[in-house]
Amino acid sequence: MSRRADQPPTLEPDRVVAEHAGAVGRFVTGLVDDPEAVTDLVQEVFIRAWRGWAVVQPTDIRPWLKRIALNVVREHRRSPWNCRVTVTDDPPSQPARESDRPEQAAVTAERVQRIRLAIAHLPPAQAEAVRLHCLVGETYESMEALLGVPRSTLRSRVLAAGERLRAELADLEEAP
Repeated sequence: MSRRADQPPTLEPDRVVAEHAGAVGRFVTGLVDDPEAVTDLVQEVFIRAWRGWAVVQPTDIRPWLKRIALNVVREHRRSPWNCRVTVTDDPPSQPARESDRPEQAAVTAERVQRIRLAIAHLPPAQAEAVRLHCLVGETYESMEALLGVPRSTLRSRVLAAGERLRAELADLEEAP
């Protein structure tokens, strides 16, 4: 069935989820300290996308989904329920590599947990910038579009966060 020119494009949820679920999942994983919440948050992103499609009808879906994901993560962080457990004492499970010795894996898990705790103690704007740039791998250009904040401000936030993290994590030794 063909679509008339004055009709909006239709959303094909299965196709959108299939094409973008991995990217949205990686994006959310980089921003959330609770690996168990990631699946629920990604699902919420696609529910909101489905609900908002008729109003927004974006021409470029991926940035739109990232913006929704960022808002979902921010709401998740502000929730009183989640504020009480921002970071757990248990290190997140990391996939073991065959080359890792048990001692080395334990040290790595401890370091990851220390870094996550240090990031959690940063001011919110710095923590968000570090997570987006360093953990998710977003460029300053994409962060500027996503957050509506000038690149120079984002660079300043990442640099300031880096200084604070270096000071807080100075006792961590480099891995041999």
